[in-house]
Amino acid sequence: MKKALLLPFAAFLTSVSVQAKTIASDDKKIPVSSVSQVVQLAKVERDSVLKTVNVVVTDHGRSTDVSPTASIYLTFTAFAEMGNISTSFQIDHVLDFKSAVRKSAGIYEIKALVYRDEAGMQDITYTVDTNQMFIDEAKMRDACGGDFCDGELKTSIEVTETLKKAQF
Repeated sequence: MKKALLLPFAAFLTSVSVQAKTIASDDKKIPVSSVSQVVQLAKVERDSVLKTVNVVVTDHGRSTDVSPTASIYLTFTAFAEMGNISTSFQIDHVLDFKSAVRKSAGIYEIKALVYRDEAGMQDITYTVDTNQMFIDEAKMRDACGGDFCDGELKTSIEVTETLKKAQF
């Protein structure tokens, strides 16, 4: 009886993998013509600064194999009368974007389908921690000393990837 219970549990444990990585901001421009979806994750105004966090999905077109057909980006803007700051991060190339949600302040979750050579089709959950980005944006604004502060923010985010064998 105990073996019968342990086998499915062991299979579950081996079908999930987790890895963390740091992603630096990317000054590459996202081609507007390829944007297929925008998901607004946060929109907050404080001290006359409007901050937004979005997930932008671009379409690469169809594929005859298991090549990625989309790219997922996380974008950030902080608009103010005395300065506009923005940045973006390329999260990954995927087969299919599924969803994006705000989990808590500075923490977002993105779900997609990917193909990994060694593991095949995988459902992936990206847990994105943007807290350093917000700290760096405040530092950049402080460094401007109240003067105009337009520019690209150079920062990084922490992304934890949780992969699970895709179920069809």
